[in-house]
Amino acid sequence: MLMLGIQLPISSITLLATIIINAILGLFLFFKSERNWSALFLFLIILSIFFWAVPLFLYEFVCSQKLALNLSKIAYFAAGLSSIFSLDFTVFFVNERKGKKKKNRKWNILVFLSNLIGILFLIICLFKNLLLSGFKVFNHERIIAFGRLYPFYIILISTFFIFSFYILYRNYNNEKDPLRKKQIQYIFIGMLIAVTGGVITNLIFPTFHNFSLYWVGPLFTLAMAGFLVIAILKHHLFDIKIIATEIFVIALLSVFLINTLNTDTWQGLVFNVVIFISAVIFSILLIRSVSREIEIRNKLVLAYEKLKKVDKTKTEFISMASHQLRTPLTSIKGYISMLLEGDYGEIKEEQKKILRNVFFSNERLIRIVNDLLNVSRIELGKMNAQKEKADIVSIVKNCVEEMKQEADKKGLEILFKKQDKGEKIFALVDILKIRHAIINIIDNAIHYTEKGKVEVGVKKGNSSVIIYIKDTGQGFSAEDKEKIFEEFGRGKAGLNLFVGGSGLGLYIVKKYMDLHKGKVWAESKGKGKGSTFYLKIPTD
Repeated sequence: MLMLGIQLPISSITLLATIIINAILGLFLFFKSERNWSALFLFLIILSIFFWAVPLFLYEFVCSQKLALNLSKIAYFAAGLSSIFSLDFTVFFVNERKGKKKKNRKWNILVFLSNLIGILFLIICLFKNLLLSGFKVFNHERIIAFGRLYPFYIILISTFFIFSFYILYRNYNNEKDPLRKKQIQYIFIGMLIAVTGGVITNLIFPTFHNFSLYWVGPLFTLAMAGFLVIAILKHHLFDIKIIATEIFVIALLSVFLINTLNTDTWQGLVFNVVIFISAVIFSILLIRSVSREIEIRNKLVLAYEKLKKVDKTKTEFISMASHQLRTPLTSIKGYISMLLEGDYGEIKEEQKKILRNVFFSNERLIRIVNDLLNVSRIELGKMNAQKEKADIVSIVKNCVEEMKQEADKKGLEILFKKQDKGEKIFALVDILKIRHAIINIIDNAIHYTEKGKVEVGVKKGNSSVIIYIKDTGQGFSAEDKEKIFEEFGRGKAGLNLFVGGSGLGLYIVKKYMDLHKGKVWAESKGKGKGSTFYLKIPTD
């Protein structure tokens, strides 16, 4: 690979890729992570890895021994900082996941003192020749000569990393939440790979005058970055869509950068640099667009959660109010019945007529209150099916007989289509709820039919029984068909012919069918052409 005649070895290419990935990951952490201490120290770890890899990359191209020595000092300084920040990250990560917003004072002092000692030691090493004293020639190669503090440097880094692993290991064993246990495991494995690889290639090998693999150490940090990103994703600090976009951007920019480095003419270099800058601008706009989309989505999710809480409060209020209303309505019904039956003395026919109207209005109110109670139970998840084996044909027949009086009042004919040979069809059902569902639909058929008849029948299907209620009433349009089974959903016929309905009857029927793993649907040829409702109940 050439850049204006300069050949880049595989070590430099690897370091350059590591630098780019860590830089992008660091920027992402800085701008997109939650504002907490663990996220801050994770950012500082990535930043220290960046400043560890950059001098190692530049080291290959410098001729001045003084500059090479200073670059080496910066690399060792940054590597030492990564060990300090790793300890800080694990401490705050564990405590934040436990919900400890404030640690005890002794622990704060211990962490502060260890950081202070470690950073002061590294600063001394950076500006003095006590860690790296210069260069010497070994096997015709320039290698670093270590100073008197090099063994203490190894002890310092090892101590910080050992304590980091100890904290993670201890909390892994004490953690009871499987998800958090997995998160700690990801971090432990990622750090173990990075630390082991870095220590072997950049601390142990150089001690024996082997500097051939100095460029491999930063490469191991990509494994740590990968495992940390997995752990962070489990904590929902980032969005997978952002990560996918970041990976795409990294891949795209890497291709353009490699193409630029492969240029051997000035004209080609200018062209590729323009392309690379355009790709960077495009990448920034892409990430910003995705981030904005995610921000809007997060706001919508938050609003949805608030709406769910409000809806639950509404449901609970309706349930409470319905319970409070049902008792006095039942009492009113009882007293009106007693008045009509003459338990409190004879009353005039005109008074009876008024009392009957009051009685029917009260009945309608009781039905609405019962519907509201049923809906609130369904929405609160308190509705259960008490199933038992029952003959569906017998249930349907009884429902038809019960509703015959209502049909007679409107001058309608109501028919029950019997099974051939009086065949019985058994299914495991909640009898009260199935009766309620059938009566609800028959009642609707009667209310929405001005003349003609209502036919009710039972058919045996494959592993199911189908109940149908067919009328010669108003029917419904395709638009109404989408609404009638919704909560408070009513078609135009319902609004015009039966203003006293609550719009909850068919919604409750649908929920009852769901409890039985059955199905309800309706068909109509159009307005004024009648309708047919079907209930399908499994028999197996």
